[in-house]
Amino acid sequence: MNYDCDVCVIGSGAGGGPVAYTLALAGRSVIVLEKGPWFDERDFYKDELAAARRPVYVSDKEKEPHVVEEDNNRGGWQSVKSSESSWNFWNGNCVGGATNFMSGYFHRLKPMDFRLLSEFGPIEGADITDWPISYEDLEPYYDKVEKVVGISGKVINHPFLEPRSSADFPYPPLAENPVAGWIDDACRRMGLNAIPTPRAILSGPEAKRGGC
Repeated sequence: MNYDCDVCVIGSGAGGGPVAYTLALAGRSVIVLEKGPWFDERDFYKDELAAARRPVYVSDKEKEPHVVEEDNNRGGWQSVKSSESSWNFWNGNCVGGATNFMSGYFHRLKPMDFRLLSEFGPIEGADITDWPISYEDLEPYYDKVEKVVGISGKVINHPFLEPRSSADFPYPPLAENPVAGWIDDACRRMGLNAIPTPRAILSGPEAKRGGC
């Protein structure tokens, strides 16, 4: 194997993955270094005791301890090392990082979120400011992420819908839990806008990836 490359990316999660992908598409030779193992579908299973209560996908707390500081209710702070507690951090110590375990909510910010100071004015005690960029600057990237990552859903027109360059999400919506219908009915009676939540979960197989 030839280890010569143009770029070395540390970590394959939500930060490093898109960087490596974009550079590779641009013709660069890229190596990604990831400390965690390469899991496949056989390693993810619905056994909560095995997969959630035991450190299957997280770092070894003895080798990579973290320090948690909490208010001690006496005007000070108390520190606890994760190796001495029941806490576990860095869920997603594997190729792809914690994106393997996220719930798949890829919400866009609203245009007003970029100009909170201009929209609402100063708030005492809050560090509120306008962003140096706008929603319009980021919209092409929101659109690209939805297509590359694969967002399943249905755009519903409502009074607070942000401007979009694509009329709809790239994949059909997932099947809804029947309880969602009860919530939709209740919202309609209350005059609220209930909309189905788009998810970064493929509703069908695509590009060597299985669907939900």
